[in-house]
Amino acid sequence: MAAVVNVEKFYERLNKIHAHFVKHSESTWNGAYCLSINKGAADDDNRYLKSTVIHHYLFGYELPDTVLLLTKDGQCIVLAAKKKCEFLEPAVGEAPKKGSVTSLKLLIRNKGDENAENIQEMLKEARGESNGEDVKIGMIMKEFKSNEGAKEGSNVSGWETKLKDSSSKTEIVDVTGGISVVMAVKDKEELDLLKKSSVLS
Repeated sequence: MAAVVNVEKFYERLNKIHAHFVKHSESTWNGAYCLSINKGAADDDNRYLKSTVIHHYLFGYELPDTVLLLTKDGQCIVLAAKKKCEFLEPAVGEAPKKGSVTSLKLLIRNKGDENAENIQEMLKEARGESNGEDVKIGMIMKEFKSNEGAKEGSNVSGWETKLKDSSSKTEIVDVTGGISVVMAVKDKEELDLLKKSSVLS
């Protein structure tokens, strides 16, 4: 049986990030208008990259070459390969009514147009009601810079290349601090795992 995302845990933790982001966007999140969590290629030499930690936190797995866009109005859009979208499919349409995240949309990598349509849709949602003004997109800045050597044609490379283009009218801001603040508060399952690991060590 193919692995699938734990829907309840995914939304619980995504809502935790989103709620803090909306409430403290102008301070802890550097004035970001939306968040873009980009996970490049798998890197066995850097298993504790912030993006890798977030993937395990949200999905229970690492999903390389995946872009997760989270807007202030609660839309979550994921750009990934077909198998990764299938992994996340059970969560589509299942956003809890009480949470601040309202929807999940999956965009499957399109090699035919090199993701042009997907990226344009993501940029449109990222800009929201900006009325033509530049918008701040929050990213893990250290990884954004390191992704410059990403394989051409990959999801992350295509998206980040578009954002670097002046025509996109975007500004990249670092939200590493905001992510760290949210993840510093452990839920019950994380606390239980910490207790077990301390016993084993």
